[in-house]
Amino acid sequence: MRCGEKVVLPEKTWDDLEAYFETPKAGKRSLKDDQSRMRLHLRPAFGGLKLTDITDVRVTRFRAGLLQRVKRKQLAVGTVRLILALLKTMLNVAVEACWLVRRPAVKLPPAEDKPYVWIKSEKEMAAFLKGAAKEKQA
Repeated sequence: MRCGEKVVLPEKTWDDLEAYFETPKAGKRSLKDDQSRMRLHLRPAFGGLKLTDITDVRVTRFRAGLLQRVKRKQLAVGTVRLILALLKTMLNVAVEACWLVRRPAVKLPPAEDKPYVWIKSEKEMAAFLKGAAKEKQA
């Protein structure tokens, strides 16, 4: 493509992208997880839209909505990161398929810092192993 040349994109929708994206992943273990994230989060936000209507602004608003759900303790930050990573990957696939000229910016929130709890004594180790045994039986 040369500067000033008009690009004609196919009229593809989010639904087309979902179908196209799932095909090569048919044998992957993460397919069910991806399908669940698409069904619960991405499809309600982007389903039926033309891919060219998925803009930086629309993605930023979607991200903000997810982060509001984190504040209300409805989603974990890790879940939001997975949803946004899937969105980013799917939009990259659309660019590779020449359905989009460029991918809208998708910014992942920083990962949660969870402090690691060190086991400092044999007593703590015994309590940990006892708890793990109970968890295994449940």
